[in-house]
Order: sequence, then structure tokens, then C-alpha cells
Amino acid sequence: MIKYSGYHCPVCGGVFTDQDDIVVCPQCGTPHHRECWSRLGHCAYQERHKENLEWHEDQLIQPGTAQQIACPACGTRNNPTASNCTHCGAPLGQTQEPPKTETASSGPRYAHSSGQASGTRVPPPFPGGAQVVGPEDEIGGIKSKDWASFIRRSVPYYLMRFFQMELGGSKIAVSLSAFVFGAYYFFYRKMYRVALLFCGADLLLTLPSLVLFWYDTGSFLTTGINPEFWLTMGTICAYLNWGVRLAAGLFGVFLYKKHASKTIRRICETTPEGSQRSLRLSAVGGVNLPASIAAALIMNALVCVLIFAFAGPQLMDVLQLYASQMYAI
Repeated sequence: MIKYSGYHCPVCGGVFTDQDDIVVCPQCGTPHHRECWSRLGHCAYQERHKENLEWHEDQLIQPGTAQQIACPACGTRNNPTASNCTHCGAPLGQTQEPPKTETASSGPRYAHSSGQASGTRVPPPFPGGAQVVGPEDEIGGIKSKDWASFIRRSVPYYLMRFFQMELGGSKIAVSLSAFVFGAYYFFYRKMYRVALLFCGADLLLTLPSLVLFWYDTGSFLTTGINPEFWLTMGTICAYLNWGVRLAAGLFGVFLYKKHASKTIRRICETTPEGSQRSLRLSAVGGVNLPASIAAALIMNALVCVLIFAFAGPQLMDVLQLYASQMYAI
């Protein structure tokens, strides 16, 4: 872990001390005061991440410096003797008085830990009780900056979860999104094989309800069936459906970690470290909202086709009955 004493916060411009609480952007490596990160809500250089901007250890400002020069391009404060910005390389302008350093008092939003109310200090979930996680720190043998390039959305949340899973050796991490959206969560995270398996499970568990609907409409497919058997199967499948959703909610993050790890390792083996690797990870990773929406539409359309394609002659009577029951409710 890097010691950040003597470096500067890009938000308030203050020089870090050994007593400061610091959070590091997992994508560019820039350190921030925890309070500054919490107040801003993201990295001070978030808009420049697409330029593959990286913070370097030579950006040191000695404590006690009376005056610092603010970069006109990115706002970074530099030593008064510097002619170019140590962060972005832009020519420096006139000398300015540095703003007063603010004391960090609240817990980091970056860690997303519970109990982070103002004035409450929660031990971070990172290895060795570290207060920061830098881009070179590893999770499961993969550098944080590579994880961040691949994840792209909700990076702090997933880095924290992955750290906790590595430390505890656990496969369980609660994900409300995976529980609520099921297969569509995996489509969103580009885990298409897993998503298709969950879609198949959804269709299979819906089958008893379809059979009972066809039976009510007098479909030829249900001639001679035992409706009590299918009613029992429908009840069982309803419980199993909740079980599948619970499994997605508990193991969805683990499945995503496994998928991401395999993909990142494959890219790291063929692409040298640098901007090209980051671009490949970002292109392959990230999220796919259109795929998630399309899958939801296709699944619902498929169920509607199955309902009406094999319905019997009493279809309209059954629909009217269902409608009257809904209005009664």
C-alpha cells in the first residue's frame, strides 16, 4: 500500500497527513480525502477516465509549502517551482494561495459499509485493515484497476464485495438486483450463458400454470390429464421459483466475479498492461441494458404465444372470468 502523506487531495487541494482518512479511485489511482470523496460522490477526474489518466507517486507536494500553483486545466495544485502540471502535464499559470485543508470526519461512501453515519468510523473491508485500495492492489490475483476497467458500473460496490469474498472464502453476497430481476440481471452484466439458464428455469417452472390455463380453456393438449396433479405441481413450482430467485440474490455476485475473473485473465494473457488492455476490458465488460430489456420483452412475448397458441375454445370465457375476478379485487 502506498503512503499518501505529503500528496494532495484534488478536491480541496490540501496536503495529506498520517492522520487523514483517504480513499483511492480504483480506476485512475488518485487519492482523495474521504470526506471530499463523499461530498463529491465520485473521483475528481471521473470525466477524464476515458483518457486513461493515471495518478503517479512522483506527484509529491512537501507539507508546509506556503504557496501552490493550481493547474488551469485540471485544478491539481503543484509546487510553485513546477512549470507543468504533475497530473495532466498542462503548462501552469499564476500562483495562488491554497485553500484550507478540511478535516475528514465522515465514513467513506466508497466503502459502502453499514453504519457510516457522520462521526462513526467503520473498519474498512480491505486486506490487513487497509484504509485505501489502490489500482495496483490485487483481488484474487487481479489488479484493482483491471477489475475497475471491466466492471465500469458500480465499481466501489463490486470491489468491496469481491474483497470480502476473497477474505472470507465465501460465495455468498446479497444482491437485491439479482434477486428482483433474476435472469435479466445476468443479461445486464453480459453473463449470457447464465442468463439463458435462468430463463430456461423460469419457463420450466411456469409450465404447470400454463397447463392449468390450457385445461380451463378446453385445450386438446390437456385431454385426459389430472388437474389436481398439475395444481400440486404448480404450487411446488411456485416455491421453487422463489428458491431460484433467492439463489440468484445470494450467488449472483459470486457468479459475476467468476465470469469477470475468467474474462479479465484471458485478456491479460494476450494484451500487455496499459491503455490498450484497459480499452479491451472496458469494451468486453461493462453492462448491456438493451440486452436485458430485449430479453424481458422476448420472454413475455414467448409466454403470451404459448398461452394463446394452445388455448382451447373457451379462451374468451376464461379471460372474462379472470377479468371479473380482478375487478372484484
